[in-house]
Amino acid sequence: MHSISLTPYVERVYGYAVKRTCSREEAEELAQEILLTVLEELPGLRDETRFEPFLWGVAHRVTLRFRRMMGKRRQQLCWDDLTRLPAQEDGADAEYAALRRQVAMLSAQWREMLILYYFDGLSVREIAGRLSLPEGTVTWRLSRARKQLKEDMEQMNETALHPTRLYIGWSGSDCGPSEMLAISSALCQNLLWLCRRQPQTVEALSAATGVPAYYIEDALSELLKKEAVTEPAKGRYLSRVAIYTPEHAAYFREHASLFTPLAEDFAAALQRLSDAAASLRHHTAGRGRNDLTWLYGMMAMVHLEQRWNPVTPPPHPLRFDGGRWTYHGYVAQPGIKYHYSLNCLSCRNLGSRGSYAHHVYVFGGYAHRDMMRDTEINLCEDVLTGQPVADLPAAASAIEKGFLTRDTDGSLRVTCAAMTKEQYARFCCMAEEAFAPLMPAYQTALRSFAAGLMHLFPIHMTDAAQRLCAYVFRSAFADPIRAAIVERGLLPAPTADAVCDVLVQFK
Repeated sequence: MHSISLTPYVERVYGYAVKRTCSREEAEELAQEILLTVLEELPGLRDETRFEPFLWGVAHRVTLRFRRMMGKRRQQLCWDDLTRLPAQEDGADAEYAALRRQVAMLSAQWREMLILYYFDGLSVREIAGRLSLPEGTVTWRLSRARKQLKEDMEQMNETALHPTRLYIGWSGSDCGPSEMLAISSALCQNLLWLCRRQPQTVEALSAATGVPAYYIEDALSELLKKEAVTEPAKGRYLSRVAIYTPEHAAYFREHASLFTPLAEDFAAALQRLSDAAASLRHHTAGRGRNDLTWLYGMMAMVHLEQRWNPVTPPPHPLRFDGGRWTYHGYVAQPGIKYHYSLNCLSCRNLGSRGSYAHHVYVFGGYAHRDMMRDTEINLCEDVLTGQPVADLPAAASAIEKGFLTRDTDGSLRVTCAAMTKEQYARFCCMAEEAFAPLMPAYQTALRSFAAGLMHLFPIHMTDAAQRLCAYVFRSAFADPIRAAIVERGLLPAPTADAVCDVLVQFK
C-alpha cells in the first residue's frame, strides 16, 4: 500500500488538462480520467520518490488517448456543416463552435498541424514522420498556427459571401480560352476581386468571404491552372485579371473633354479624306456619302495608329492553350460604360486562295454585323472579280446572313464596301495627308489621358493598362470626338442601323 495522497495534485492536473483541451468541460473530463488512471496504476509504482514522473507519464498517455477519442468525436461534425450549427449556443459550446469555425478558416498547412496535434493527439515526432518533415519544421508550424488562430479568434467576425459580380471576358489576336466557365462562379469572381490590388493569403480570403479555407484553396487551384491568378510568394495569391470598376468608368466620362476640342479639325480632315477617296472608284456597295465618310475615318485611324499612337501596347502573353490573350473583367453594374464605345472585329482568309480580310467596326449607332468566314470571304471575292459562283448553298447562306444580295436582274452583289490592295495603299496615303497635321495635338491629348488612367490600375497590371490606353487611339475618335462632331452639326450622324464594314485585299 502507498501512502501517497492525490489531493495536492488535483489542481495541477486540472491546470495540465486545461492547457491541452478546447473547453472547461473537456478539461474536467481529462483531469478526472488522468486521476482515475493514476489510482488504478499506482499499486505498480515501486518507488514513491518517482511518483511525479509516474504521474506526468500517465497524464501524457491518457491525454494522447483522450485526444484521439475527441478527434473522432469532432470529426463526426463535418466542417461543411458549420453553417448548420444551432443558433443558440452557450458557454463552452459556443466557444468550441467558434474555435472550429476559425480552424476551418486556416489554410491547409496550419489547419493540418492543429488537427494532427490537438485533435488527433499525435506528438511532434509522429507528425514529422507522417508528413516527412523535420521536427523543427513541425514545431515552427505549430507555433505559427497557434499564433494565427489566436489572432483570428480575437478579430473574429461573422461574415458571409456577398458576391461582387463580374463580367469576365478576354481580348487578343488568337483564339480565347475555351474553359472560361472555370472562373465564372461567384467564389472565383470574389477571389479575383479581393486579390486585384495586392497578394492575399488563404486566411485573409477566407475571412473576407466567410468561406472555409479548403473551398478557397480548391478555387485558387483552378484559377492557377487557368492562369487567372499567380502566386508571387508562397501562400499569397494575386489576380492576373484586369478589373474595370466604376472608378474607371468615371475617368472615361470626366476626361472626354481632352478630345472634344479637336472635333472641328477632325471633321475637316474627314471631309478632305472623303473627297479624296471618291477618286478611288472602289466598290461602295451603294452606301451613301456620309456613311462612307465615317467608314473612311475608322479605316484611317486603324492605319494611323501604327505610326502616331503614343502608347505601344505590349504583346499578349502566351497562354496555357497556346494562344495569346488576356483576361479582363468588369464590375456588373447596369448602365455603366467602362470605356469609349468601339468594337473592332477582323477576319483574314488564310486559305490557299484567299486574299481578302473582313473588318467590322461597331460605334456611334452603327449596327453589329458578324464577321465573314473563309467560305463567305471567298464568295464575295468571286462576286467582286466577276468569277462564277459554283457553291450555290454557300451563296444562299451568305445572302441569308446579309453578306450578299441578289439584284433584280438576278446577279449577286456584295453588301459591304471593298478595296483592292492597290486602292487601299492609295487610301492610306490620303489618310496620312488628311490627318497628319492633327496628330501632334491628338498625341498630346492621348498622353495626358493615358497618364491618369494608368494610375487607376495596380502596378502589376501595367501591361493591361497600356493595352487599354493604346486602344483609346481609335475609340476616342469613335466616341467623344464623333459625338462632338455630330452634336455641333459639323457632319451628320451615320444612317440609323447602317453597318460599318469593309473587305480589304491584302495579297
